Amino acid sequence: MATQPGATTESVGLGAVDNVQMKLEAYKHDALKGSARVSMWKSSVGWIKQYWLLGSGLDTIKFMYPDFRRSDYGILEGGHNFTPDRLHNEYLNNLATRGIIGSAIYYFGIILGWYLIVLRGMVKLNKSPMKFFSLAFMTGATVYLGQVLFNFGVVATMVLFYSFVGVSWAISVHDDYLNEVGEGL
Repeated sequence: MATQPGATTESVGLGAVDNVQMKLEAYKHDALKGSARVSMWKSSVGWIKQYWLLGSGLDTIKFMYPDFRRSDYGILEGGHNFTPDRLHNEYLNNLATRGIIGSAIYYFGIILGWYLIVLRGMVKLNKSPMKFFSLAFMTGATVYLGQVLFNFGVVATMVLFYSFVGVSWAISVHDDYLNEVGEGL
């Protein structure tokens, strides 16, 4: 990162904090005033209420969205009523298409289960430097899970997410990493 001459590390860090604060203010403004994305999110409320148990079916957002589209969406999108194929929030996408049951199985069964397995594995890897790799991959997957609050998974990011999940899991449960402790990894 290039800094201005005479800039200290502290002033660069404060600049980053200012950037984050400006971004949060922009999100707050969009949430209060409204944006096409917020309109999409609000459209999902009725959808999730109607299809709460099993959802409307996998990959049905493009087909079902016209039934739940808010009247302000077209204006906020720039004057056209194009139909999005995702709700720009992966959690709302899952609730609308998979319902409570499918979302609970995915997030509490699979994702939370993966976290617990990896964390338990990192305790077992206490003296192995591989615990840092496992932690790094787990952190990368966690960043993805935070990012999809404001977006949705696409092939490029989901491949990385599931790769991070798989590699961190493999490191955490594979006995060879436990047996190689102290052998100069």
